Amino acid sequence: MRKVWKGPRPIDIDILFYENEVLETENLSIPHKGIPERDFVLKPLKDINPNFIHPILRKTIRVRFRITL
Repeated sequence: MRKVWKGPRPIDIDILFYENEVLETENLSIPHKGIPERDFVLKPLKDINPNFIHPILRKTIRVRFRITL
């Protein structure tokens, strides 16, 4: 938690996927729940592996998110 507004904060790492694992705890969700709404995540992911199947939505990154770049 920040002590100073816009000051230093603990590191924040988003785990998008971990292979095909699905994990839901109080502090961690894998796959990351925000993936479908984040073009800045989806576009590079499509470049890396457009055929990766989202383990919950069961759609490829290319098909599910209709990215055409």
